[in-house]
Amino acid sequence: QGFSNYTINSEESSNVLNNPSGLADTITFEIDAVYDETKLKLKWLVDGQEQTDLENNLTATFNRPSDNRAVSYSWVVEDLTGALIAPNDPNNPLDFYESYWERNYYYQSDPALTPIASLNPYVGSWGWYSDTSGSARDDSVDSSNEDRFLFGELCCSMGASYKINWFNYQSSSTSQSDDNSNGKSQILIRKTPTADKISKIFNLNLSSNNIEIKGINKDYPLKRDIRRPFVNKSDIYALNFLNADKELIYQIGINDPFKAVAQHIGYEDYKEYQFDVPLKNFKVVVPQEVEASFIELVRRSHDNKLIVMDLLNI
Repeated sequence: QGFSNYTINSEESSNVLNNPSGLADTITFEIDAVYDETKLKLKWLVDGQEQTDLENNLTATFNRPSDNRAVSYSWVVEDLTGALIAPNDPNNPLDFYESYWERNYYYQSDPALTPIASLNPYVGSWGWYSDTSGSARDDSVDSSNEDRFLFGELCCSMGASYKINWFNYQSSSTSQSDDNSNGKSQILIRKTPTADKISKIFNLNLSSNNIEIKGINKDYPLKRDIRRPFVNKSDIYALNFLNADKELIYQIGINDPFKAVAQHIGYEDYKEYQFDVPLKNFKVVVPQEVEASFIELVRRSHDNKLIVMDLLNI
């Protein structure tokens, strides 16, 4: 219900939007849905204005605006049978059945501050994402600070909307070379491998300060082994792939895979015990075109710098 199975630029849901270099100059929405066009109509809107030429298209592509402004893109399903009478503004999180089916909401315990009394204490909301400060909801976001976020998402009550702050995304004309926190120049490839294409599969033994390559195969990867080529705020560790000149060409965040937590029976009230556990046969998938000469393990420091823990020839 809500045509909520979709991809953006061929990636599931909003994954591609989480990084400032994830869009380039176009955004493509592709909806996975089968429906009766005599009973339902799929409409596309840009900034709330219907794009009649896209009616009932399951795929829609929009270009980056020339002025890099913020733009909202929406799809909404209209019932043609007359059975569904709830209002459905795709840019309003509170209208369709009082936001009951929205994906995002915030907690509001004060009834005086709840827009719709029946919602108390949960209020339907846009979901906002910033690559530097993470996620937020409408209780802390308004027109005064929307521009610090990459995008806002409203999903999925018989449709969805995305507000894209294009000025926060790099265009294809933006140089891909700059400096990262390690002082290496970057020529990054941002292509995510897919399970239907042959890729390079690295079989690694890893610890918090060491890399060992057990093997490199070219094969169809398992979907569970595929990671997006970005380092997010939650990634404490990452794997960097460098060319022969030690320039960064591919990067994968791996979260904090070594940390284990244990509690001893009878000592539950004590501080948790944490220690590092090495990993064996850790699979990493990169596109075939990534011609790397080195792989390095980096760790995020307290001041947000990526510190090299180990460097290995491939």
